[in-house]
Amino acid sequence: MYWAYLLLFIAMIVTPELTRDGVLFFSEDDFESLLIFCFGMLGLLLYLGKESAFLRAVREKLSLQQETNQIRKDLSQSYSYIGEMNRRIDIVRNMVVSLPQSETPLSELSGHERYAPILEATRLLAQSECVTLFFVSVQNGEILDRYVVGDGEHREVMQLFDGKHLLDAKKYLWEEGRLSFVRSPEEADGVAVFLVFHKVKNQLEETGIFQILAAQALFIHVLNGGSKSQSDTSNS
Repeated sequence: MYWAYLLLFIAMIVTPELTRDGVLFFSEDDFESLLIFCFGMLGLLLYLGKESAFLRAVREKLSLQQETNQIRKDLSQSYSYIGEMNRRIDIVRNMVVSLPQSETPLSELSGHERYAPILEATRLLAQSECVTLFFVSVQNGEILDRYVVGDGEHREVMQLFDGKHLLDAKKYLWEEGRLSFVRSPEEADGVAVFLVFHKVKNQLEETGIFQILAAQALFIHVLNGGSKSQSDTSNS
């Protein structure tokens, strides 16, 4: 682009030589002024075109930078989400899928020993101080078993819920104040399982995992032959 300005500059310098005798009905001075004006306008148009192209390139660069920043942000969120999901999968696999890693038969374990991995997995995933596991008869609302892990201000409140209150909700996932309730997706032998825990986050994520944990607890309950009487086992 600079060569164009150089040519215009040279043309302006030699203009007096080109217009020495005048052209047509233009006098020497008038024709010289006209040529200089034309050269000046041409230089201005070249400058405006160059400036427009420069501004367009700047806008494109800013747009690309914004897209790059958004992509980096999305990638960062994706990596964080994948890392969180891997952590949750590891928790579920280690505490539930391989449950129990013990030579002791399941039937010989105490109630809390059978369900401790599920309670701990729920507490870690929900980042809750306290978790309560209820086994409720769907026929009369009787609490057949109740297990508690952890401690906190909501521990006593959780144990005050009765089976009818849990069944009357007729939901599989709901909230009451700062408490979250998860019901097993299925029933077995007339029993439904409920997980109750203190909600730390404003919104729970991956709620399906909690239903998997509730279903696993129900599976262990049925595998162990169900409960013959009501029990209330807790562990801090």
